[in-house]
Amino acid sequence: MQRRISRAFIAGLPGVLVMVQLYLLWHFALVAGNRSGAPLQLMPLTTIQGQLRMAFESSVPEARLIGATQLAGNVLLIAPLGVLLGGWTRAHSRTAAFAATSVAVSVEAYQWIASTGRTSDIDDVILNSAGCLLAFAAVRLGLRIRQTRLTAKE
Repeated sequence: MQRRISRAFIAGLPGVLVMVQLYLLWHFALVAGNRSGAPLQLMPLTTIQGQLRMAFESSVPEARLIGATQLAGNVLLIAPLGVLLGGWTRAHSRTAAFAATSVAVSVEAYQWIASTGRTSDIDDVILNSAGCLLAFAAVRLGLRIRQTRLTAKE
């Protein structure tokens, strides 16, 4: 009985952490206000849409490179966490999703609160989390294929 409770607690902890971080971000964004004037962008998919447009529709090669680099960089930023969770732990995909979102929200909250000069953007959270989950799925798929090949040889 006690083992089930501890597993349930551990499984729910990342979700609680994400909710606390989202609350703190909301509190600082709307209630306390950011006195430094750092921008905060909470409309989903607007930045992604602009970067895709820049990467594929721009007639200027440098703009295409900037758009593609921004997208790829955000997808790859937290991907090593997905590799770690997928390869070296027995984490479930929900745990990986919570961990990815938690880290991404933490990065964006830090950028906004610390006034790093960068825009804190919900699209960065989306792309960071997607990259982590893609890496997690790729590692798990690779391990499953490897296991299938090893059992087929026996």
